[in-house]
Amino acid sequence: MAINGYRFLLQRVGGSVIDTYAEYGIVILDMPAYFELKAKNISSQSYFDESGDDEYMPATLTYEPAECELQFECKVTSGSPFTNLSNFTSYLAGGVFSFYSEFLGIGRGNARLAEVDDDAEYKEQDVLRNGVLVTEKILRFKIKIKINTPQINVVLSL
Repeated sequence: MAINGYRFLLQRVGGSVIDTYAEYGIVILDMPAYFELKAKNISSQSYFDESGDDEYMPATLTYEPAECELQFECKVTSGSPFTNLSNFTSYLAGGVFSFYSEFLGIGRGNARLAEVDDDAEYKEQDVLRNGVLVTEKILRFKIKIKINTPQINVVLSL
């Protein structure tokens, strides 16, 4: 289960839906609640002896791809969070995927990994769990994804 019971779900094209916490021990910390929609330029012609432009308006507007930054966190008490990060980014780099945040109720498809930020934060902290002192290894990192259909909301469920 993820923070407050909300999951971040992923699905590669043709694959099954996965929960990032259940699969990699990774939860989403920050995600934009809105993805910028920028319409692609439409064909137009400007004449010097007329006001305005003659524009060809297609039946449906098309949009530029959007990029967004997502922040995640991985906490482990055994093993290395860097292994989880490596497995997670390998999954994302494996092809086009859809994602969905249950907390925001927002998802997008036709996305791909664009960048893994090299400015990750790593720390260790001692916590008491069931009367036993354990060391948590915490890794916070950011990725950037490119979304080729930013206007279409996708809903995933397990």
